[in-house]
Amino acid sequence: MAFQTDIWVHGVAFEARSPLAFPDSLGLQQRTETGAFFSTSGSVVSDSFYLSVPSPTVLNDFRMRLRRVFIFYETNGATIKSVRIFDGPRLVADFPNLVGWSGNHSNGFDASNQLTFPPQNISNGIWIVVEVDFDGPSFSKTIRFSSAGIQILTGERLVSIVRWFSSLFERTRPL
Repeated sequence: MAFQTDIWVHGVAFEARSPLAFPDSLGLQQRTETGAFFSTSGSVVSDSFYLSVPSPTVLNDFRMRLRRVFIFYETNGATIKSVRIFDGPRLVADFPNLVGWSGNHSNGFDASNQLTFPPQNISNGIWIVVEVDFDGPSFSKTIRFSSAGIQILTGERLVSIVRWFSSLFERTRPL
């Protein structure tokens, strides 16, 4: 029987790819009680945001498998264009050309804030890359990440595998 566990982090954990020192960077990056807020009124067309999520590889003797990612956010003049999920250096899932990922999706689960894919074993740490287009009609284009999470499932029980493997090397003793 498989068990499910959700691990969540607050939106303040999101980091922008481009630092403020560059002329085309985001204009405002702010962390508040409601999450990480990023805005631009300049020439920024798109930017990427990174999030690291604590992710156990083994829990209670079970190998963990990543199944779903949640991103709670609110945009104004911005759209989430794509999401990529990595396990260390390995690309686990890629969701390019997302449609309809704008507006307020920070208050509950819906089709524009969760991504499901075939379960993947977790070997390293999970990190998420969110690419955002700032091309809306408003002067100040914004995104606020309020929280994000992953859903993991139990996979193979490691103790059973070790016992089975060690039984291959046991010698039978004559009676």
